[in-house]
Amino acid sequence: MRDLSDMVTPMTAAISIKGVLIEDGAVLLLENERGEWELPGGRPEPGEDPVVCLAREFAEELDATIAVGPIVDCWNFEVLPGRHVTIVTYEVARAERGDSGSAPSIAASAGSRSTNWGR
Repeated sequence: MRDLSDMVTPMTAAISIKGVLIEDGAVLLLENERGEWELPGGRPEPGEDPVVCLAREFAEELDATIAVGPIVDCWNFEVLPGRHVTIVTYEVARAERGDSGSAPSIAASAGSRSTNWGR
């Protein structure tokens, strides 16, 4: 059998799992360490299911419990020249609701600078 290892190019794109949380017509965004606004989420641990990853990231970044819905979109983004990340976005909703039916406020944890509801 012919050795094809020299013809195989390893995958170099990282993957990032993001959640789209929309409440009152606005989408939740986090400011990252580069001063850019992005959807909450992050990279899965090795072998981690994307839904579990997203729930963990929302808990870590926002101290929020979520219900994960279907995939909304998936695309490959060049974050720096020659460096790509595949971003998979899921619909999410907050799982916790108070007696009034409203959810508690969301605030960024120490790893994120701030939150914003974009319209």
